[in-house]
Amino acid sequence: MSPQKLRIGRKPDNDIVVDHPSVSGYHALVTLGPDHSGILEDNDSSNGTFVDGVRIRKTQFTPRSSILLGKMPFEASKIFRFDKQPDDYTFEFKEMQPVWQKLEDERVAMIDIQKRIDVMLAIPYIGRVIILWMNKHYGLENRRVKWKEDMRRLWVCPACQQPLRDYDWLTWNDCEHLKKCPKCKARWF
Repeated sequence: MSPQKLRIGRKPDNDIVVDHPSVSGYHALVTLGPDHSGILEDNDSSNGTFVDGVRIRKTQFTPRSSILLGKMPFEASKIFRFDKQPDDYTFEFKEMQPVWQKLEDERVAMIDIQKRIDVMLAIPYIGRVIILWMNKHYGLENRRVKWKEDMRRLWVCPACQQPLRDYDWLTWNDCEHLKKCPKCKARWF
């Protein structure tokens, strides 16, 4: 397989367009190599290209390298999305882990509130008043509705956009075990 070359710059005919005033029209050239490595070459840009804090003319980099195009930080891992198999969504799915964690933390918080409310049910009369106050104070029902909407909107397969909430049992650990989308079979891990 021959190395893939990508142009980066502000002009719309670049392979990767970075719309920022400090980025030149044709700012840099990337040559993708095997095993998630690449060569980044500055194309005589006005404001320079920096890798890991050092101004470069041409250097090797990885997805973890810190890249600055002029004054614009650039995520190196975006470049390597061009060097993937059509059904490979491992990078995109990995980016969903913080989304899953946020949704899971909210679910656990709501369960904790519900447990406190359930304890109040044991107290006759006064417990009912406390429950009404807790429901209003914590907005538990509104939080549940928002959580379900967020889950349906944010927790989706990056390939087919199938809401993963449709599979009630599907947690992050289940996704690691499945390794593929149940609907489109796109690779997640």
